[in-house]
Amino acid sequence: MEKCAPLGTGGTRSQGVPNAGNARGSIRNRDPARVLRSPPMPRVFVSFVHEDQKIAESVQALLADELSLGKEVFLSADQSLVLGGDIWLDKIRAALEGCEVLVLLLSARSLWRAWVSFEAGAVWLARKPVIPVCIGRMSKGALPHPYSSMQALDLPADAYYLVKSVHQHLKMSAPPPAPPMIKRIGRALLNEKDKDKGMWERMADAIDYYEFLERAISKWEDEPERRPFPPEV
Repeated sequence: MEKCAPLGTGGTRSQGVPNAGNARGSIRNRDPARVLRSPPMPRVFVSFVHEDQKIAESVQALLADELSLGKEVFLSADQSLVLGGDIWLDKIRAALEGCEVLVLLLSARSLWRAWVSFEAGAVWLARKPVIPVCIGRMSKGALPHPYSSMQALDLPADAYYLVKSVHQHLKMSAPPPAPPMIKRIGRALLNEKDKDKGMWERMADAIDYYEFLERAISKWEDEPERRPFPPEV
């Protein structure tokens, strides 16, 4: 058994914490700014084009809240995840390498952008799940190959299916969240029971990220005209 260093002049040895002095020294020598700024490794990567940012932010909020993932849902537009001075491409590469599933937002405009296909290809080559999520004028029935060979979904209609799919891909030990309708009924009953709550507390209880997503999509505009798909090879 490894011996522990003596504490003080009394000769009493620390119990069960070998090399405690070295551990304290290593923590003391670390840059505290680096420790505080290091976000958790993302488990979910949301791929999008900048015109679709509001939808991407709504998807990030939905997954983070419903699956209690917090900052483990990566969005390159999230300034709490990509800070000023960070090497942007390095952050993207690290998030793609570390994620367990990619949520690919496909609109009539983003389907033609090389960057989203680049991100999807990186994750697909790593044999990790890619979930095509269609928004706006794009629908899962109109996806070209190779996206048409993947199980895709439409937003906002399949929002709960997206949550369940990500839950399964992450192999989460907690049971999947309840469907939005059940949660809305439960929230209404809870608010009726807790009438003595303050106004701001009740407003916080009433946050519905499914509705938040629906509202974001309703206010967003896709590319007005879709160009014909290139011939498949």
